[in-house]
Amino acid sequence: MHPDRATSGVNKVIVGWTAEHLAGSGFPTAPPAPLQGLRTAVQPTHKFFFHRHCELIYYPFFADAEKGYFLTQRLAGRRAIITGAASGIGLATAHLFASEGAVVLAVDLPGDRLDAAFNGTAILTHGQSVADADAPDQILQAARTQLGGVDILFNNAGIATNSLVERTSDEDWDRTLDVNLRAMFRLTRAAIPDLKTSQAGRIINTASVMAEGSGMGLAAYSASKSGVQGFTRALAIELGKFGVTANWLLPGAIRTGMTQGLWDKRPEIADIWANKAVLRRLGEPGDIAKVALFLASDDAGFITGQGLSVDGGLSLRVGG
Repeated sequence: MHPDRATSGVNKVIVGWTAEHLAGSGFPTAPPAPLQGLRTAVQPTHKFFFHRHCELIYYPFFADAEKGYFLTQRLAGRRAIITGAASGIGLATAHLFASEGAVVLAVDLPGDRLDAAFNGTAILTHGQSVADADAPDQILQAARTQLGGVDILFNNAGIATNSLVERTSDEDWDRTLDVNLRAMFRLTRAAIPDLKTSQAGRIINTASVMAEGSGMGLAAYSASKSGVQGFTRALAIELGKFGVTANWLLPGAIRTGMTQGLWDKRPEIADIWANKAVLRRLGEPGDIAKVALFLASDDAGFITGQGLSVDGGLSLRVGG
């Protein structure tokens, strides 16, 4: 079909188009403002996706091209801080966000692991414990200097303590809540001024299915993750008028640095957790990263104050 004979329809695609080719064609060269950043068949970008079942709008200069439409990078131009980024969920999310167009500051404990995780990539790093007294100021200074500000804050750093309550020391309790909750509060507080001025402010906090259930020896961990839920709800209420969303993730049994060591030594434990999930498998860091990407993107622009369980159905069986 020739371009000037094109008909309307959701399945219409454009072959080999550029903004210049679209000019005057009757098709918009960019979506209206509410759709900026969404995948759409009318916004030019360099990513190409083949689709063989759509009507073809034929351009002679691409006579041999496949039918296709284009996808935008969902985080193009966004600036993201990701904590706990040297392994597991944080590592997977940093790479995914960068692949979707974000400029990323990856934060984790300083050392070879952080350096190796992003060597040879465009992802920037900041080596520091989120629990350090000066961590919020130092992390935000790095983000403002290297990224120019912050649009997305993914508070993912966390630790787990396994100890029965009667055997849990004050130090272990305080350390768990300090890293998992207090550090999240302090870094978020420091980032709020930047997020308020962003056109797409996003806060994503990592909780756990153990925020809504628990297990033997997980009192400190469950308490900290339950706190993440309450804290994030309050953020959503306070920041909604500035267009900033705040949501939390509830991962299930995921292969991360926190769990993999135990599961490698005791594969029968890994099997138990896999069989508890109704999908009968353990989760991978990428499973969580994809949901974090959704929450960070414009696709989730009308979702705030919500927790998304990414657990393969594990929470359906917790306590059962």
